Amino acid sequence: MSTRNPSESTFSISNGVRSRSRSGGSSLGILQSCAEACAAYELSLSTILQERSVEDHTPLYWAVIKRQPDEAMDDDTQIPDLLTTLLSFSAPLTPETISEIRLACLITSDQQLFQRLRLSPQFSHEITVEDTVGDEGAFAVNMAIVQFQKRMQVSREVTVEFIARSRIWRLAFRVMPSQEPAEKYHTRSLRPGTWCVTLALLEHSPPTWIDSRLLIADSGDPFDDSLLDSTPPTTPSGSPSLTSLPFSASPSSPTRKPKPTISLRLKCSEQLIPATAQPVIVAPLEDSLMGASLQYAGTSYIAKDAVLRARLEARLRKPEAECVIC
Repeated sequence: MSTRNPSESTFSISNGVRSRSRSGGSSLGILQSCAEACAAYELSLSTILQERSVEDHTPLYWAVIKRQPDEAMDDDTQIPDLLTTLLSFSAPLTPETISEIRLACLITSDQQLFQRLRLSPQFSHEITVEDTVGDEGAFAVNMAIVQFQKRMQVSREVTVEFIARSRIWRLAFRVMPSQEPAEKYHTRSLRPGTWCVTLALLEHSPPTWIDSRLLIADSGDPFDDSLLDSTPPTTPSGSPSLTSLPFSASPSSPTRKPKPTISLRLKCSEQLIPATAQPVIVAPLEDSLMGASLQYAGTSYIAKDAVLRARLEARLRKPEAECVIC
């Protein structure tokens, strides 16, 4: 039985998360000892780990901040890293703790860890973020959404969250509910039952302008990643236009002509603000020529493995005239 008392346990945890050299293996022994001490005093180690006991933050927050960028599960020894070990003793996490962990991921710009922590056994999306060179905060997000149509029919919403340009974003496919305040959206109110796409900033993110578009190609036609490899032409004002963001597809078979790419403009007339009470950007799928087809079984825009592959291309700037994207 452990001879530690709760105060000594808190001190040990504090020292552990301050050290970059602390491994998951050594931390496991300390946390097991702390768990025994807490049990002896009828205390909850999960509660202690979620207290702001280390410089007004939780140990989990500091585990993310101090974590080495490439630190991950050791495939040979199966020894988890410090963060994984802490998480295993912290469940269930409170909303406040989850918010702190998300903030730490944002501060460190650790998109890979952010996605790793969000993965669920049922639906593990593949999300990759590409930051482009330039002064306009351009970025692109490639996403593969599993069981898209089934989840839309059952849950009426499929969400993707990611970190890009020092902000946390949420892109969601939604079926518009019967009661939804029109003032929630930057654009316009939509009929109940309308399939749409929304884009929002989440907590801890600074306000920003954004001009973006969501692109979904015929499932047999891969994306052209030349967005990151080419210098886009400029508008008369001297800034790159969204029309210059390449997105081309090559036929998957010489016998079938690819269908046009679904392209949905996501922009707002004012800066996007990260608050639940503030508006989000919304665009109905029917705004694009073939967008509404995502509702139908057998659509060629969803692969045979039931995965929807889409790409968001964005620049953090004030949107230009409506004719920029045709």
